Amino acid sequence: MIRPVVIIAAVVIAIAAIELFTRVAGGRPYAEPERTGLSSLFEADSLLGYTTRPGLVELPGSDDVTWISVRHDEDGSRAVEPADNYLNASSMSETWVVGGSWQYGVGLEDQETLAWQIYDAVKELPSLQTIVSNHAVAGYSASQVYLMLRRAIEWGERPFVVTLPTRYADVAETRGGRFNLAPVLGDLGYQFPVVRSADPLDVRHHRLTYQPLPFASSFAVVNMIDSWFRSSGFQQADGELVDATIALLRDHGIGVILLNEDEFSSRMTRELRINSSRFVDLPISESDSTAAIAALVAEAIAQMPVVDP
Repeated sequence: MIRPVVIIAAVVIAIAAIELFTRVAGGRPYAEPERTGLSSLFEADSLLGYTTRPGLVELPGSDDVTWISVRHDEDGSRAVEPADNYLNASSMSETWVVGGSWQYGVGLEDQETLAWQIYDAVKELPSLQTIVSNHAVAGYSASQVYLMLRRAIEWGERPFVVTLPTRYADVAETRGGRFNLAPVLGDLGYQFPVVRSADPLDVRHHRLTYQPLPFASSFAVVNMIDSWFRSSGFQQADGELVDATIALLRDHGIGVILLNEDEFSSRMTRELRINSSRFVDLPISESDSTAAIAALVAEAIAQMPVVDP
């Protein structure tokens, strides 16, 4: 009969071996996210929970070694090319990039973001005259994008076209939804809005939190398991909320380019694929470069009519 001490020793050795293998493979225990500069990146917003703060801030880059400069214009949108570099800017249409961390460009210099590269692609099409604005915000959910667009329209904003993603952070349903930002935003007292109904509008706000698994700070293998939970925090948006967002834009004459990462399909997207010349369902994948996606978006904008025929 095997003695309990032998079983315990075997379990300990197995755990140690797994931990060693995980670390050799690059795994590390959980560490608090870098907070340097992030408190100056955001400001509270009573409807959206938080938004970007106008101004210039220095942040760690995507490699956590180099530093990048992030510039937000007076309206909080991330800088693309200054509008005064456009000819006759006041009479030009405007293209908005909205979404979360990827569309915002976390860890990237301003000129490396999707919006800036769309601007670069637009310059290659002389017939296309549009200003490109980056209204994405790191960590934004489908609820925040919907509320941001709804408020902008109520304030009289009318972009020519909006690029809309199908994948968002979902902190309301998953424990790891906003892993990199939640500790900072939670410390600052920011809230996270969830749209329960678009018509009539019903919004509930929740405090941003993140709690790693026990022992994740000590063991790389526990943090690796925890990362599986975190990865589920970026999910396909709820079909009804995407429908509400597209309907909002459609009803105000705003074109939509859907950056479709998941072969996403809802009632309205299926209908508009057939019936609307101002709705473009643009399939993309993680293997596509930002420049390639930007070129496709620019072409889609160029082919979009001003009004439905």
